[in-house]
Amino acid sequence: PSDDSQLQKLFKIVETACGPKVAGGKKKPFHPHLTLGQCNKADVNNMLVMVKEKLGSIAFRVTELCMIARFDDSPFKVIRK
Repeated sequence: PSDDSQLQKLFKIVETACGPKVAGGKKKPFHPHLTLGQCNKADVNNMLVMVKEKLGSIAFRVTELCMIARFDDSPFKVIRK
């Protein structure tokens, strides 16, 4: 989003409540995002073109927020709704 200030505020609340390790633990800045899928680095440009063609511009209402975690190589697990 062009203005992610509300999501940045939410991230700070989570980080304050849970600690930096739970909230991400990375030194990189937080960038709100929605993961639609994964692909190999070699396929990124083709995938981006396909997603833009298929989805165009979308809007949606967030009705639920889940905290997820991944330990080692395991799949993500919902730890809090």
